[in-house]
Amino acid sequence: MKPIYLGVFLDTESQKKFKTHFNKLPKWKWFSHHMTIKFGVNRHDLTTASIGKDVALQVKGPVLKDSYGMTVYVSGYPSENKYPHITVQTSPEQSPKYSNYLWDNWKGDVSSLHDLFSVKGKVG
Repeated sequence: MKPIYLGVFLDTESQKKFKTHFNKLPKWKWFSHHMTIKFGVNRHDLTTASIGKDVALQVKGPVLKDSYGMTVYVSGYPSENKYPHITVQTSPEQSPKYSNYLWDNWKGDVSSLHDLFSVKGKVG
């Protein structure tokens, strides 16, 4: 099976931090397990990626949330996304990709972000 994306996949303890900091909304789908590095990978991407590398990410606020999704900005490892983020949860009719929409329409400035907590994961 060909990988679809590269990401930093959070360890179990880090995933638990999200459940501690955010309440799961009724019927919403919980994600909080990775930050996408690159979507649509090729063989070259896989051979040059630091697969298995330990990574520390800083989760930052504000939390972006509307009726369809919730996402947080993260720093600490490069991503092709304009706004590196982790999708926390989405409404039943949305996919995690909806977080990109929230960030693309955000009117804030990255310099105004503040630290919430740190997480750990591995590149994969």
